Amino acid sequence: MKNLITGKKNLAVILLAIYALLQTIVLIFLRKFYLLTVYQTALAYLAVSLMGIAIFFQKSQRVPNGLKNIYAILWSAFHGIIILGFLTKGTFYLTLTQMNIIQVINLFLGVALYWFAYMLFGRCKTAVGVGNIVIGILGIANHYLVRFRGAPFQIADIKAARTARNVVQNYDFAPDLLMIVSILDLVLWYLLMGLREYEQQLQTLEPEAKITTASKKRPKGRMHRGVLEWGTTVLMGVGCMALVLGPYSDLYVQTGQFTKDNYLADLLADIKGSVAHYPEAYSAKKAASILEGTQMPTISTPPDTVPDIIVIMNEAFSDLRVLGEIPVDVPVLEYWDSLEENCIKGWANVSVLGGTTANSEYEYLTSDAVSLYEGYSCIPYNNFFHSQDVYPGLVSLLKDQGYETTAFHPYLSSGWNRTQVYRAMQFEHIIFSIRY
Repeated sequence: MKNLITGKKNLAVILLAIYALLQTIVLIFLRKFYLLTVYQTALAYLAVSLMGIAIFFQKSQRVPNGLKNIYAILWSAFHGIIILGFLTKGTFYLTLTQMNIIQVINLFLGVALYWFAYMLFGRCKTAVGVGNIVIGILGIANHYLVRFRGAPFQIADIKAARTARNVVQNYDFAPDLLMIVSILDLVLWYLLMGLREYEQQLQTLEPEAKITTASKKRPKGRMHRGVLEWGTTVLMGVGCMALVLGPYSDLYVQTGQFTKDNYLADLLADIKGSVAHYPEAYSAKKAASILEGTQMPTISTPPDTVPDIIVIMNEAFSDLRVLGEIPVDVPVLEYWDSLEENCIKGWANVSVLGGTTANSEYEYLTSDAVSLYEGYSCIPYNNFFHSQDVYPGLVSLLKDQGYETTAFHPYLSSGWNRTQVYRAMQFEHIIFSIRY
């Protein structure tokens, strides 16, 4: 019976070794045939795996359980970060020879997620489960968002929840192969780490206690957290405080230079950028004093001579010929091309791709570029129109010239806070889909 227990206590480590080897082979395969990662990523993961196997094979007398737990969290976090990268962007690039601060921050945030879960719940298995659940939820959300609009979850999406609810029924949520494999991998990793923890607990018992426990039930209770765990927690806390208090501009600029597979660092920049930052020496009183001497020029054009202005924003319309000659056997936009008399037409650059339609509306109606606002995911319709009574722009300018202004939106009024926005912009009439 003693030999049976001794053999069983290494089962999880052996399974982890086999599974880590298979994961490394998959990373190499993704690099060789699909260029979805780099060989250095596979090399780094193999090195982390070999170190983990070497540590876990050691008896608790030689390697403290605290050190094993720390490494289990590190390994699980690295594994989770890779999965999150693939689910978010379909890629994960960790270049050891060109390691940058954003990659380091991204890895640190992943470790912090799993580590604080471990310190909160006191069990490695539970921490891995919680961490994997968070990674899975974020990864799935990002996977769908990137598929639908080309960008992962951002803080501004919280305020845009009602808009998302309005259009969500139009999308296909069938999971693809990458999502299925990633979720299965997270579940299998949780099970392996749970088995490893169970065997580690068995090793701390006396031989007689091992036999009794193995024959009845699994050991329960929180694992003891010693100096190593608390020391690591202090280091994690200091690192998190440094990131929170550090300059936002540096983090924002650097995250914009790299792919979205460093998603946690990207999300941190987004969170820090969502907090309003006023210019140095700014005050509302000083701004008001500057505006006091500024007057809009009055235009004396008689109301009966001004032209009617109709602006149609059609986000589904595009002239793909701007990309180059496309061989076709019928005219693409025959009527559009025929419009010459009393018509001004051309092309415009927009700041959105696949989502946040409201930003194009805002830029047209105010002449303000969204790119000028500090914040990674700024959506002015959601950010700046909650307490504003009047928001000057094209609408108020035309009203001053005698125009009657009407806003039409052929869908629900809850999308992008449009009711409040159109009122603040001083539209006299506001019509949504319920009126059609």
